Amino acid sequence: HAPYIGVTEPEATYLCWLDCRALSLPSAELDTMLRQHGVRLSPGSQFSADGEGFMRLNLATSSERLLLGLERFCAVCKTLCH
Repeated sequence: HAPYIGVTEPEATYLCWLDCRALSLPSAELDTMLRQHGVRLSPGSQFSADGEGFMRLNLATSSERLLLGLERFCAVCKTLCH
């Protein structure tokens, strides 16, 4: 539902990195927009300068909560790309 968002497949972890650089927004600004829509991800810039443009998704939650968060994430991304 968001082909312009890259995903780094997790390796033996419950954390997934979303490459949001195609949205052309600073991580902090994207984080603010996502929070306004009930999505809590971690901006990659919190972890290193190389993390700018990435968001960290914690997969350690119920499938229902994960699906709802991903639906909201995709909705926000679609508004930014149109």
